[in-house]
Parts: sequence; C-alpha cells; structure tokens
Amino acid sequence: MWQTPITDRTLADVVALKELAKRICRLGWDNVDESDRVAWLAGGKGAVNISDVNRISGNSMHLRDELTNAGYSVWFTDMPSVMLESLPYYTTLNQVMRANIMTLMNGFYITEYVPIEESNRPTVSIINAIEINLRNMKQLYDSMVQEYKYSGTFSAGEEIIL
Repeated sequence: MWQTPITDRTLADVVALKELAKRICRLGWDNVDESDRVAWLAGGKGAVNISDVNRISGNSMHLRDELTNAGYSVWFTDMPSVMLESLPYYTTLNQVMRANIMTLMNGFYITEYVPIEESNRPTVSIINAIEINLRNMKQLYDSMVQEYKYSGTFSAGEEIIL
C-alpha cells in the first residue's frame, strides 16, 4: 500500500530533534513536559526512523509491483519490514534504498530525477531525494494509467480484427 512520502526534511528538523534529545537526557523522561514526550514518541523528521525506512521500502515495492503489472521489467529483492531488533546499519539501509530507487528509475526510463548522493550515512538531502523520486515516479505512473484507453476488444481502432 502506498504511503505519502515525507519530502520536506530540513537541517532545522535535525537540530530540533537533537535539542529535544539533550533536554530529555538532562532532565530525565519523567521530568520533561508532556509535549516533549509526545514529540519524542511521534518520531521527528530530524531522524531516519523505522517508520521512514518501512515507508520507503513499502513504497518502493508497491511501485515496483505496479510497474511490473504494467509490463515494465523492474526487479529487486524485497526488503523485509524493519523492527528495532532488526534495524540494519546505516550503510546497508542507504545502499539498499538507493539501489532500489535507481532500479525503479532505470526500469521506468526516468531521465530526470533528483540525484541521490552516495554516502555511508543517510542525510536529510539523501532521504528527501529518495522520497521525492518515489513520489515523482508514482505521480508519473498514475498519470500514465489515467491515459490508458480500453477498447473492450483486441482491436484499438484497426480496420481488421485478427
């Protein structure tokens, strides 16, 4: 199932999350405001959370399956749902997510895309680029599907039906 990508992460989000983490460490969980606890548990945009990884992975697989059903040759191995106990290293996450997005773009013949820099650690710009490319491919795919013209026969306007 497609989930709306988050594409507007900023360095300010990272700074705010770091400040929140420092405040929680300094005061202790029981002594911070309820709003700080709610913000922490919500998982801010300033970090790559398990929900982000699973959304990106799920969106990649969803788009791959849609493209495959439409006749495109796109293949990559499914990335299992990530849980806290099975969270891979940043390098693995970044390599797998980047490789899957590049596979989708190459299989769908996307010529213009937001470059995804290679790095050992996902940065704000890398994660935004990954999700922007996914969103753009989904929009392009949805537009393509809306233009399909179904004729109800084996003929789409030819004079002779074989």
